Amino acid sequence: MPNGAPFELVIVCAGEAQGDGQENNDGFLENTEVLRLHPLYQPLTDAGRRQAKSAGSWIRENESNRIGLHLVSDENACLETAGLLGLPDALWQIESDLRAREWGELEALSSAERRRLIERFERDVWANEFFARPGNVESMAQVALRCSALLHLVVNQSHMRRAIIVCKVSVAWALRVLIEHLSSSEYSRIRHERHDKDVLHPGQILLYSRQEEGGRNDEYTRVCSVCPWNTDLSPNEWISIQRKFFSNEELLTRAQDPLRRPPLFPKKG
Repeated sequence: MPNGAPFELVIVCAGEAQGDGQENNDGFLENTEVLRLHPLYQPLTDAGRRQAKSAGSWIRENESNRIGLHLVSDENACLETAGLLGLPDALWQIESDLRAREWGELEALSSAERRRLIERFERDVWANEFFARPGNVESMAQVALRCSALLHLVVNQSHMRRAIIVCKVSVAWALRVLIEHLSSSEYSRIRHERHDKDVLHPGQILLYSRQEEGGRNDEYTRVCSVCPWNTDLSPNEWISIQRKFFSNEELLTRAQDPLRRPPLFPKKG
């Protein structure tokens, strides 16, 4: 995160969108009409609106100081979420770099259909999920690259004030990688292990702070993750962000770690 960042940054995951909430128990879309509507234009579901309002209530109750910079993605679900937060005197800027991950050939498919098609690209995904581009999907590395430019804009326009970003879950993950200095292997590990408290849900809030008892740090040192509509799904406490540094010997040991060497797939035919 560039120096001069707002001393608190609030990231809100957009509420559940129509394409997210129309799947049956097998993961397939109940309403095929959803497939005809590009994800950019899909509105919130009723559950998504409740999630957005719950997030707004939490922010208003816990963030008493005024937020000085408001950024939102141009997707309908994000615009609705931002409006439903009900933040006083908010003046939102729409930023195209906050758009959700682009799914290429897998766009507008249900999660089950995506899983089925991604199996064709299993080797690529298995090697490193952060860089994988199955079916011409935008890699998370590419999402993080455009989000990096967005964070510089936050620094230039926030003038050290609080800032808020409303975006889809995929973008929240990219921002998390940048702010928490997660390596590609750490990101892949977290995503594969899928511990309950590591999952980001629609309507979830990530609150980053540079504020410490002794003053303000140059970078964010703490994060609090809250899912206001169901706090059982989130840690709900401040967690220290520890940037990792490695000695020469530790780098050599890391390179030899067998966990960083996924097994080769057997030859076909």
